[in-house]
Amino acid sequence: MKQNYAIVSDSAMDLPYEFLKSNKIDIIPMNYSLNEKDFLSEGPYKEKSYRKLSDQIKKCKQATTSQVTIRNAFKCFEKHLKKGKDVLAIILSSALSGSFNSVRLAVRDLKERYPERKIYVIDSKGLGSGEGLLVWHAAKARKENVTIEENHSNLLKLCQKIEQWFTVDDITSIIKSGRLIDDKLNLNTKPIMTVDRKGKIALIYRKINRKASLRALVTCYFKYVDDLENLVIISHFEDEDAANFIKEEIIKKNPNAKILISQLGPILAVHGGVGSVAVFFTSNRNEK
Repeated sequence: MKQNYAIVSDSAMDLPYEFLKSNKIDIIPMNYSLNEKDFLSEGPYKEKSYRKLSDQIKKCKQATTSQVTIRNAFKCFEKHLKKGKDVLAIILSSALSGSFNSVRLAVRDLKERYPERKIYVIDSKGLGSGEGLLVWHAAKARKENVTIEENHSNLLKLCQKIEQWFTVDDITSIIKSGRLIDDKLNLNTKPIMTVDRKGKIALIYRKINRKASLRALVTCYFKYVDDLENLVIISHFEDEDAANFIKEEIIKKNPNAKILISQLGPILAVHGGVGSVAVFFTSNRNEK
């Protein structure tokens, strides 16, 4: 029997627009603000829109993001429930945002209205393509006719295996966001950060130049990857050269690597800024 449940994420999740469209992944929108002007992010952009966003962020002196609202989560889920579909949702780390709690509150009301439907919500413990890697596996499993119950169970286990490593070219944006606090950082530092198993951002290394920081991401990949044939996602915001450098360095040692390159959407880009780069893959480590 063909599985036809809906797969939903939020707009902090980053995967290419074409993938989400072809796999019918729905997105709960989130708001962000640039210089006190509000915008709605409804998911990954088409390529030309990233250049416009990049120009806006470069000129921006104050940028903020807002969590998923209960209303937007309710509307997104209900349109599928009304069609008789169950829903599997993968949401931004609860340690970084209140989005997961908003979704849970929406689901509480929806279960009263649609008691016959199944709704599963997963705290991804991740962000960006960390969420995206879970969505990729969820979509693959659905195509293989894995039931929503089994898909949910497998994804909960996979959450504890996702490695999320990233760096930024300019630390100004991420310091302003309050996501990273470290007295030893200066404006010339190229930090190497990760998202730990609790879904929190942690600073691991400090590098003195851009190339060293990119090589450090490659080193982390080869140090922690569980299977060289598994998918690795390289995300960036308007720095395709950096993403391709990492891709080429991985392929040198692992010619059969399955690599997907994706742009960061506005929810993460406003915090990391232009030049943000990240790698996401699976590992057998239990803790960081």
